[in-house]
Amino acid sequence: MLAIVLKEFKSRMRGWRTPVVLTLYVGILAAIAYTQADSIANRSVYGGNNSPAAQGLEIFSTLAGFQLALLIFLSPALSAGAVAGERERQTFDLLLCTGLSAPSIVLGKYLASLAFILLLLWAALPVFSLAFLFGGVTPLAIALVLLLCFATATSITGLTILVSALFNRVQVATAIAYALVFFQTVGLGVFSGFSTFFSTSGSAPPLVAFVSPISAMVSLLSTEGSYYAELSSLPLPEFVYRALPWLAQVRLALWEINIVFDLTIAICCIVFASYAIRPTRRVPRLRR
Repeated sequence: MLAIVLKEFKSRMRGWRTPVVLTLYVGILAAIAYTQADSIANRSVYGGNNSPAAQGLEIFSTLAGFQLALLIFLSPALSAGAVAGERERQTFDLLLCTGLSAPSIVLGKYLASLAFILLLLWAALPVFSLAFLFGGVTPLAIALVLLLCFATATSITGLTILVSALFNRVQVATAIAYALVFFQTVGLGVFSGFSTFFSTSGSAPPLVAFVSPISAMVSLLSTEGSYYAELSSLPLPEFVYRALPWLAQVRLALWEINIVFDLTIAICCIVFASYAIRPTRRVPRLRR
């Protein structure tokens, strides 16, 4: 498995696409930070009375939102050809002949894609550090935003790997992966927003709000406090609460539950993808 991770990551780093993607990724975030800072400066000149801490928090929130949007856009493209690309190049059978198990192949492809996403998050740290010039942002806030972005990337990458394992063409896998990711992020985010708006006061957010990373990011960056929900409101089996009664007393923020959901989705997708690419077992021939 480690050999697959190193091979895939080295192949990504050798091509010309990696410097281009890194440059565009950091360049877009830097341009957004500059535009936001320039807007704040002009607003202050014409009578704005925002404090430096509020200005720093505004720049940080804008960068966090755009970074999540960029990761949602890039993650399917980075992993859609993980398995389907091997089939198109007719090298998938050779990969199976190496003796690696199906879970090792899927997990290796998955970790290689996540390693590149980690590189993108690491490259964006200097841009986020600009918010420290204004104040109002702590290192813990940046760490939590990066953690939520990485957790979102784990679920999206896992979902894309599963689609790539089910289809033989990269274009088809990419299109289906983008459709599923759009439904998971934007579709469920809009639906949860309407559900929360029309719900009664004091009620817990709907279940779909825990799945959408957009709702989780809004909860994390909310200045009025995160939306909280008790685990007793989740549709867990009754025997779970009987075996662990303390779970009913646990109260977590929406973004914390979203991270748990993301990791669960990633694990399930890896398991199903491993089953999908498993070679068909043939009936052994009888010895004559």
